Order: sequence, then C-alpha cells, then structure tokens
Amino acid sequence: MMTIAMNKYHSTAFLVFSMLFLLNCSPQSEKSTALKELISAERAFAQLSAGTGMGTAFLTYLADDAIVFNPRPVKGKSRYLSVQDLPRRLIWEPYWADVSISGELGFTSGPWEFRQQRQGDSADTYGHYVSVWKKADDNWRVILDIGISHDFPGFLLEDSVSEVKKPDYLTVYHIGEAKNIAVTRFMLLEQVFSLTAQDSGINAAYRKYSAPE
Repeated sequence: MMTIAMNKYHSTAFLVFSMLFLLNCSPQSEKSTALKELISAERAFAQLSAGTGMGTAFLTYLADDAIVFNPRPVKGKSRYLSVQDLPRRLIWEPYWADVSISGELGFTSGPWEFRQQRQGDSADTYGHYVSVWKKADDNWRVILDIGISHDFPGFLLEDSVSEVKKPDYLTVYHIGEAKNIAVTRFMLLEQVFSLTAQDSGINAAYRKYSAPE
C-alpha cells in the first residue's frame, strides 16, 4: 500500500493548486448552476460505480482523451476496458468541488474505498482522489483522474455525511510564519525544489524530487 509522502505528487499538487487559484477568481453568481451540475454528475458517476462496477462507470464518464494515473499516466478508457468485467468495487464521495468562471472546467475531490470483491463488506484500500472535469455538449466528463492510497482514515464512507463544499483557497505563508511543523517542512522542501530548478533546470528538479512512480 502506498503512503502519502511530502514530495510524492509535487507536479500534481502544483497543477491542482494553480487550478484552485484560477477558480477562486470567478464570481460566485456565474458559477452556481454549473457547480450544481458538476456535483450531480460526480454523484451519478459514484453511484454507477458502486452499483454496477468501476469499469462501466469510468467508461461512461471518462472523456475519450482522458488521462488517469495508475500510477503512471495512461489513457483512461484503455485502462478501464481491461478491468470492465472484473468483480471490483470502487466507492467514493465528493467532499470538495468548484468550477471555473466559464462553467466549462471544474474539479471534484474526496475519499475513496476499494474492494476486490464487489459485495465485500470491508475495504481493501483507502485513499483520496482529484478529478478534473470538462463540460462539452452539455455533459460533464472527466479529463484527468489522480488518486493516492493511504491507511484507514478513521471513518467509513457509509458512516460519513458529506455536504460538498468549495475549498478554502490558498493561505499564503512565509517561511517561519507557519505554526504547523508539517507545513513548515513542506514550504522548505518547496523552496529547495525551486532553487534546484533555477540552478539545474526543471527536469533535473523533477528527477530529484518526484516519486519513482
């Protein structure tokens, strides 16, 4: 089972946080309808996976050119065609979501549980995901799906009550201001990564600090 490492998804975090910043620049009134549609699509996606199977669900909601991480980036539909008939069950719940000002791009994020057997009572793996969605022809489809696995988080999805929320957007700290040790360590690592990129180039920085997978 994978564990969350500070430098594990550095490039993914940069992509997601950049997107969050852009999303936060848009007026709420222009996004409300699109956000509700996105949440509805995400929940329908999750229900299809829980009830029918993950293969069918992903083939239904992935865009034709979607990329998923497994753990390396692969073509999404090709990936799920290979597991369509396996008795596996992936359940998840969106906890956070937002959309762009145009109402054509958005993201959802939350916890997931995986069961090797569709009717299994207990999860084999736990994790969190981020999905990036794009609206085309009045339908929301996933264009990028990223997930990490981790130990049991202390709650079960069926026992949790989720109201999908817009995230609290970035709080900017300066080195030394953060009271949380983990935040301080992450900021220092980010600074070292940036300096490595300046001195040796961005490719060298990613080779040094990216996870093997």
